[in-house]
Amino acid sequence: MSGSLSFEVLGPVRAWRGGRELELGTPQQRAILAALLLHEGTHVSAHGLVEVVWGREAPTTGVRIVRTYVSRLRRVLESDSGQPPVIASVAGGYVLPVTAETLDLVRFRWLTTQADLAQHGSGPAGAAALLHEADALFRGGPLAGVPGGWAEAQRARLTQVRLAAVERRLALDLELGRHVEVAAEVGPLVAEHPLRERLRVLQMLALYQAGMPAEAFAVFHDARRTLAEELGVEPGPALQEIHQRVLRADPILRSDPALLMQPGLPATPALHPPAGPGPQTVQNLSAVPAQLPPDLGDFTGREETVRTLSELLTRTGEVPVVGIVGLGGVGKSALAIRVATMLREQFPDGQLYADLGGMGEQPADPSDVLARFLRAFGISNEAIPEALSERAALWRTIMAGRRVLVVLDDPYDSRQLRYLLPATIGSAAIITSWRRLLDLPGISWTTLGVLQPAESVTLLERIVGAERLRREPETTQRLVDLCSHHPAALRIAGARLAARPDWSVALVEGRLLGELDGLAEPHEDCAAFYTSLMRVLRRLDSSHSSAFRLLAVPDLVDISLATAAVILDRPVSETERILDSLTDVHLLEPDLSGRYRYVGVVRALARVQLLFEGETASGKAAVRRLARFYLANARNAIHAVDLPPEAATLAQSMGVAVADGLAFDDAETADSWLLVERANVLGVAAQVADVAEPSEDTMTGWWPIQQRLTGLHRQRPRGQLTGRAA
Repeated sequence: MSGSLSFEVLGPVRAWRGGRELELGTPQQRAILAALLLHEGTHVSAHGLVEVVWGREAPTTGVRIVRTYVSRLRRVLESDSGQPPVIASVAGGYVLPVTAETLDLVRFRWLTTQADLAQHGSGPAGAAALLHEADALFRGGPLAGVPGGWAEAQRARLTQVRLAAVERRLALDLELGRHVEVAAEVGPLVAEHPLRERLRVLQMLALYQAGMPAEAFAVFHDARRTLAEELGVEPGPALQEIHQRVLRADPILRSDPALLMQPGLPATPALHPPAGPGPQTVQNLSAVPAQLPPDLGDFTGREETVRTLSELLTRTGEVPVVGIVGLGGVGKSALAIRVATMLREQFPDGQLYADLGGMGEQPADPSDVLARFLRAFGISNEAIPEALSERAALWRTIMAGRRVLVVLDDPYDSRQLRYLLPATIGSAAIITSWRRLLDLPGISWTTLGVLQPAESVTLLERIVGAERLRREPETTQRLVDLCSHHPAALRIAGARLAARPDWSVALVEGRLLGELDGLAEPHEDCAAFYTSLMRVLRRLDSSHSSAFRLLAVPDLVDISLATAAVILDRPVSETERILDSLTDVHLLEPDLSGRYRYVGVVRALARVQLLFEGETASGKAAVRRLARFYLANARNAIHAVDLPPEAATLAQSMGVAVADGLAFDDAETADSWLLVERANVLGVAAQVADVAEPSEDTMTGWWPIQQRLTGLHRQRPRGQLTGRAA
């Protein structure tokens, strides 16, 4: 089977190769394919796919079943085993790249963007034609036939995106004089979405231009009654504006109806809040809130991330929401504020900010946050409803037709966010969080890591002064390495130097090293830094927090799944779930080969916590288990590798059985394992003397293996081979 692949999600989930439809299998497999496609080439974890398929009722074997589904999809989608996989395995999850040529959703977005360009270039006719083409890509309800809560939420989101494009196209059709056609088309849409006020505005305009003002009045009164009964609110400013103009037979309704569809149209002098029992909610809609905290003057690096987030937030034809996740103190809030500050001109109707206190003792009540947002737009306290649902409805009404950027810092859960996120085209939101909120669809997540080495030095220079650091360049490099290039740790080191102009960089390095190694009492600034990490730990269950501490005890460069299972003394399947959980909250970092590592300052916290929790004995036992495992593996590997004749004697002197370690089928696999694990084996070997029990004679095998590995592969850099065993 040959030909290019293409996919559809704007209807039933389907795949095609060269014009031939492919059989995608069960609804669960289609759900997984849909999730990968909707992430548009970004990473989806295996646990995230488990949530997609089963939600909160996932089986314990969910990850294994997901991998089976992915394997089946690969067999269906891939036509040539010699080509790179269509679904790539990356860091415990999967990636499926797509383009406008291969996925209808991406083409839909491209067409709506081209319509924007055409509207400002060739005119409304070209733009309307492109939007007609975009709408034709929908072949029924999005993700039709895919079960589950995730799919339902995505259907709702994609339906809203489609409606926004339809509304734009209908407005262009009115501008082109197609009022009869619009009146006929918009009626069924209003019946299906009776609370969508922009559709009502279009319907009133189309009916009035078609010579039916009485029917236009009836639309307004029906909308007012429906909104009062369903939400307890009055129609929004745009709908009231059209009503007032129809009452006066305003000439603009015929001469320039396009003006009435533009966001931010000021009210006419005749427009007043309606009389009657409904609340008079709008007092001063000219207020433009500017609530962003100050941007950091020494903000450093992140240029590519800033550029990517800026592009995502300014996409047209949708309500972009980006999420920034990462380790505590890594600079998520600072990045959000930097991007939001740079985009102020793109969101002229205001910038809102709320600290939701998700990691604190008392998370913010979304009802209180909504009240603050409403007051920022000039709504008086008396006009703000008491019920959360009514505040949310009023918030959506106020946001209609506006271009506002909302920054939501540190949410506790997705429930907080659901009430606060903007819902109308033109606005956008930035979320910062300690973890991805998988049950909240439509968010483009970005994981923020530590700084690059050069950026770390630059940040330190901006805090301390470049001239002072240039006097100790090598020590400065060691200091930023000691801080693991973590922005919060670098700021602590920089603040100490700035506050003590007589101290050398070497002195601060030595003191910080003592604190990280547990040899000195941590300074209060270190304690403040660790507080953000401890808040994450308190959100973990006891088995995962214990695993976080134990995995940090051995002196390892990185950790394989097999190694972690030995350290934790747990089955591989259970260990994998633990590693994924620690990765999800950024206490471990995965790499592309499926291995894991600690950021140095995080490892230091884990070891301190091990002592604090009284788990020293468990830590020593973990190192002893790992030492026996490594010793057996090394013995088996040396047996398999074609080394000098004394290898057999060396292996026999190790005093450990072949069956205790991994089996290597050939010399290449064994050589690969020795190359990858060499630094780790030597690191554990150096710990053995401190943890070995007097009765453990197996530890005597370490001297010959240390001698062998110290000289082995000396000329070959670690990581040279692409394959990794264990």
